Amino acid sequence: MTLRTAATVFAALAFIGGAHAQTGPVATQCAADIAKYCANLSHGGGAVRACLEEHEHEVTQACRTALETTGHGSGMGQGNAMMPPRDVTAKLEGMGYGGIRDIEREDGHYEVKATDKDGHRVELYIDAMTGAILRSERDD
Repeated sequence: MTLRTAATVFAALAFIGGAHAQTGPVATQCAADIAKYCANLSHGGGAVRACLEEHEHEVTQACRTALETTGHGSGMGQGNAMMPPRDVTAKLEGMGYGGIRDIEREDGHYEVKATDKDGHRVELYIDAMTGAILRSERDD
């Protein structure tokens, strides 16, 4: 392969990869927020998503919804969608938890402060895809 051919192939792949990375629901719904909060970051590798999640209380509602309904690197929103916090809350309430507060997204899971059915304050670690409780710790 000549140097010129290799350079052409590399440029084409870089263009296709860049275009692909910027067409999913987060890139589409968060375009203005990305420009405002994360303009200096390159797409791919999760840096832009992490930046948007750091600014989750400042981004638009459409962007928040896109972040809540897609998972990290889930193929432009196809499969592996994270449960929205409201669904996590409903599931926990159905299991007898109350006083649900402080739902925070962390790497692939939610951390939730709640009160269990015995009245103990707990911190729950919830699988972001399934809503399953991964771990529960007393938070007294």
